Amino acid sequence: MTNIPCPCCGMTRAFCSLLSGHMTRAFTFHALFWLVPVFFLILVLYLVKKKRFYLKLLLSMGGINFLYYLIRLILGFPQGF
Repeated sequence: MTNIPCPCCGMTRAFCSLLSGHMTRAFTFHALFWLVPVFFLILVLYLVKKKRFYLKLLLSMGGINFLYYLIRLILGFPQGF
C-alpha cells in the first residue's frame, strides 16, 4: 500500500536460498537473515532466565536490524521498490 518495503523484506527468500544451498544469494536477499534463529534463541533464554543481559542483546539486535533497514532504504534496496 505504501510502496515502502518492510524491515524484514527478503528474509523468506534468503532462508529459501540457504536451504537450497545458495549461501551467497541468501546474503544478497537479506544480509541479517541468520540473526532470526539467534534472536529466538536469546528470546527463549531471556524468558527462562530473566537476565537483563539477554534483554540488552535483544534490543541491540533490533537496533542493528533497524540500522540495516535504514541503510537499505537510503541505497534504494537492491531490487528496487
